[in-house]
Amino acid sequence: MTKIVQTEIVADAHENLFEKETDFILNTLIDDQYCAVKAVQAISKEMAVAVDKASSRLMLHKEGRIGYAGAGTSGRLAVGDAVELTPTFGWQPQRILSLIAGGNAATRQEMSKAEDNEEEAVEAIETAQVSEADVIIGAAASGNTPYTCRILEEAKTRGALTIGLSNSAEGRILSSAEYGFILDTGSEVLAGSTRLSAGTSQKIFFNSFSTALMMQLGLVYKGRMIAMRPTNEKLKKRAAMIISDLSPVTLNKAANLLIQADNHLPTAILMANGASLTQAKWALEESKDHFPHAMQRLKADQ
Repeated sequence: MTKIVQTEIVADAHENLFEKETDFILNTLIDDQYCAVKAVQAISKEMAVAVDKASSRLMLHKEGRIGYAGAGTSGRLAVGDAVELTPTFGWQPQRILSLIAGGNAATRQEMSKAEDNEEEAVEAIETAQVSEADVIIGAAASGNTPYTCRILEEAKTRGALTIGLSNSAEGRILSSAEYGFILDTGSEVLAGSTRLSAGTSQKIFFNSFSTALMMQLGLVYKGRMIAMRPTNEKLKKRAAMIISDLSPVTLNKAANLLIQADNHLPTAILMANGASLTQAKWALEESKDHFPHAMQRLKADQ
């Protein structure tokens, strides 16, 4: 007997929505997004365990990677979070895996047939040489997308830490991963369109999980992106502001220190707090790039 996926169910309350005024339609769509927030809040304690496990894994393995997997909407949301890790947190690009059914082309256009291709999933894991050093997160609104489930299953057999997201309690993905999470968003205003509340819940999960993980890895300090990469003028100004906010130096001095540090923001912040270039690099190296630990080490030596 075929199981009905929650996101495919037509909600009686929304069947006649197309007949309503535009303002009513919009408010209904907006209000429906609140269930996405509640769905992620409901699993926050379990998420915390997974974040801690992921942090431990990536601190233990210096070359360990964060991998995101999915197909269609879920894949594009996953890849979107992956792309933000480098500019926001300074996470090395070589430590990111983006595994989307259909490859890079699927980030720009619909490739629904690819989501059934388990052979592509196996090949992707083999090509990436996934190992016990890695953390792989996969998402599927139905919970049964063959490509994503197989990605997690293959990654798990290779020892990777695996995390699966499903908007259905019946999802195969929940057993495919070591940590399976149900994002219970129920039916959609537009049945089957998982770009709505199901997608929002996945986006919230990715945002919250990756930001908390980066905090645990020491790439956030006092609410600031202390490891961001200042690659243009706007970001260089932001970096100088961060340096000045976290030290007694002026914005002009902060900008000069950033140049001396070769645009490496954590090094420049430590220099603004009294370290020489050599001392700042040493503190970061000894702390394995965990900035709060490096700051503590610097203060202890002053």
